[in-house]
Amino acid sequence: MTEERKEVLKNGQIILLQGQVPTEFVMLHSGSVEIIGASDEYNGLGGDIIVGKSHRVAVIKTKGLVSGLNSAPDEPYRKSLRAAGDVTISRIPFSGGSFQSMTTADPMTVVNVLRQLYSRSTVSIGEAGKLAKLFQNISMISDNLSLVYKEISQSNAAEELHSRAEMLHGNFSSSGGNLPEEFSARFLVTDNSRFLSRRYEIPGESLDSINRGDVSEFMKKLLRLPPKITGTMVRTDPAIAVDMYRMMTEVYLKVLDRIDAATETIDRELVKLFGETASWSEYLVAGNGLGEWSASGRLAPDFLKNFLSLLVKMNGVYEEMMGRKMTAICPGIRQIHQYFTTKKDQPVEASPAAAVEAPVDGAPAVKKAALVTGYNNSIQQIFEFAMVEKETQKQMLKLLNDFKNSKNPFNTESDGRKLRRHIAKLYWGIYKQAYIRAKSEVKVPKPVQLMLRFGFFDEDLVEPDQLQELNELIRNNETSEEFPILYEEEFLSLIYDQAEMPSITEMGLSYEAHLREEEKHKSRKDRQKEQVADENLKKTIYEIEQRLASTAAVCSGSTSTAFPILTSHAAKGSLSSLYVSKKKIEDIVSGLREIDFSAFYRETVLKMGDAREIVKEEVLPYVILLPVFGTRTLLWQELSGTNKRTRGRIVVPMFFLGDLKKNLAHTIACFRWELNRTMKGAMWADPIEGGVTGEFFDYVNTYKKNTNLSAEAKEKIKEKFRSLRTNRDRFAEDYMMWVMFEKDGIMKLNAVVREMFFKHIPFQLSLRQRLENMPAFTKYATRYKNISKKNMEAYERRFKKYQGADGELPPEISHFLEFMKR
Repeated sequence: MTEERKEVLKNGQIILLQGQVPTEFVMLHSGSVEIIGASDEYNGLGGDIIVGKSHRVAVIKTKGLVSGLNSAPDEPYRKSLRAAGDVTISRIPFSGGSFQSMTTADPMTVVNVLRQLYSRSTVSIGEAGKLAKLFQNISMISDNLSLVYKEISQSNAAEELHSRAEMLHGNFSSSGGNLPEEFSARFLVTDNSRFLSRRYEIPGESLDSINRGDVSEFMKKLLRLPPKITGTMVRTDPAIAVDMYRMMTEVYLKVLDRIDAATETIDRELVKLFGETASWSEYLVAGNGLGEWSASGRLAPDFLKNFLSLLVKMNGVYEEMMGRKMTAICPGIRQIHQYFTTKKDQPVEASPAAAVEAPVDGAPAVKKAALVTGYNNSIQQIFEFAMVEKETQKQMLKLLNDFKNSKNPFNTESDGRKLRRHIAKLYWGIYKQAYIRAKSEVKVPKPVQLMLRFGFFDEDLVEPDQLQELNELIRNNETSEEFPILYEEEFLSLIYDQAEMPSITEMGLSYEAHLREEEKHKSRKDRQKEQVADENLKKTIYEIEQRLASTAAVCSGSTSTAFPILTSHAAKGSLSSLYVSKKKIEDIVSGLREIDFSAFYRETVLKMGDAREIVKEEVLPYVILLPVFGTRTLLWQELSGTNKRTRGRIVVPMFFLGDLKKNLAHTIACFRWELNRTMKGAMWADPIEGGVTGEFFDYVNTYKKNTNLSAEAKEKIKEKFRSLRTNRDRFAEDYMMWVMFEKDGIMKLNAVVREMFFKHIPFQLSLRQRLENMPAFTKYATRYKNISKKNMEAYERRFKKYQGADGELPPEISHFLEFMKR
């Protein structure tokens, strides 16, 4: 190993300077470092000038080698590296004076450099994706504020804002968009781009174009080889290492430049929203826009409060990436906050819904929600019921206290994420213990009931009114009539009672496979303990650890801010308005199934005596209501084990912020995709035998040569694919357009996808009949009708032999033929 020189640096000290020729690598041991960049014209000037003209591009917080800031190993740095706080680093000189000579003298260090560089590049792509999402949210807020303005007030905004609002509102109306009667803060982050003729993408080369998938996959495979093998390759042919370094830094530096450009674009958009003059914040506060909107009766009561909460979340991402708060360039945010504080402090008229009771006999006023009995010191009640060890109790109370006292509990800095991860780990352990004891107790304390159903843990973490709502919602033990929609504790009971198999892990392992992997790393003592453990209990604990905890984090919307405990910091305002009832799920899924009637059908083998027939059978997936607040629904698995008649598993947060119908449509599309892949096996990507996944896969790979697509259509496909990285997401996006717009004859898809979907994802009969007279659908409808008729006649002839003396067919065949007629 090359000799290292360890150094301790203070905040702001330069570690590597742009324009210098490298002679060493840097190893970060502790702290954070910033990558900063200035225009190339300053290269060669004094270090103070270069640094003075530089701005932050990225921050590195994880330990490891820092490299990739130059186009080739021996070329000058194109960015500088600066300490962001106190840091400890080591400098590793090039053996022999150059990178190429180091490949012979110290190949293992070179391999480590290449691996770390690949990791940094992958992380930077994720950070660029975060900025793209932030830009999308900022753009949506700007456009949707324009729609609210034009709909309600139409005056007092700056001329540029007024003109733009008129243009956007016109596009929205002419495209068939419908505005809500009441505008909530959620409307501001609703994606209305399809109605506005807008694409919320940062200008410039897309990440997909920068990060070529084939090259990235090849690098990953090469770097996953055992280090000795890679080291031998590097020593044998130094050009391999140099070329790998050059290819990866080309991607890395392009992504950093992309991040740099994105920050400038985001700042410009933010100034339009919250700048000092001619901005939306100036109109809302100084122009009394918020007053007019409130007076109209079309603004939700908690609009402003939730709008500010939304800005806090956006600021968390912004501060993480930029190293400064949004208010540094957006004074309008403070003005809106000040306006909210002023209004909040004003007295309000008494009303039946007021949160404060009148004093009785001189007693102090009491919040109504506080009158809900049974929730005093909830966390201690949960500890006692779950029989949590004293040490764990002390640890949890300390961590929760740190969370409560944090200025920004959901900040995305390393310390904030670490705190929430520690709390989550302890919380799920307590959840397991509480659930297990609840299975054997007749009386379960109210706080424990709320924990198992909603993720409640501490009355101080929710508003008093929210606690009252939870107390009322827990009484709604709904049952779903047709669909298997279950509360989390109901599904866990199926596992505990052996009515269902445990779910797969995040890595796709079954329960048995997971145990085999664990067995390799267990001590004899662990094995002895497990010999007396209840198998049903083990499966339930596994289910909570492997599926519940993982899906709760993903469905929260962002794993960097995920938090399993219900808190008013995340779930603002009325919980009843965010609550996802079983009926709500059933109504949405039923509506989608009325459009895509074959969504949950799959081929199965029907035994008829000694004969076997292949038919299609509907198997509805479980929909599991997670005890969390979130913004995403998720397909966890499409089957259970290898049995084709088993139910898939879809998870939905109990409290949901966003367009639930759109999210469920996306999840059902993913279900269709994965189920078809499973059923088709190795042939899933075959354009002939692979069904819809095969045809769609072929379409993605050949659309540029497809003569049925115009040049304009091909360009639109190219743009869309840039923002959607996987074929499954691309399919899901088109599926949503199919079931939400094309079913009404609103053209959102190109002719190739429309033909493919009409063939594999047909609408129900009444919709097909309505569309078949439209020129865009006539050919496909006629072809589908002819093929369906031919198939139906063939099936009727084939199944005639199963008719009974009364002329009736077995129920399974009758159901299949009814399905074929739809």
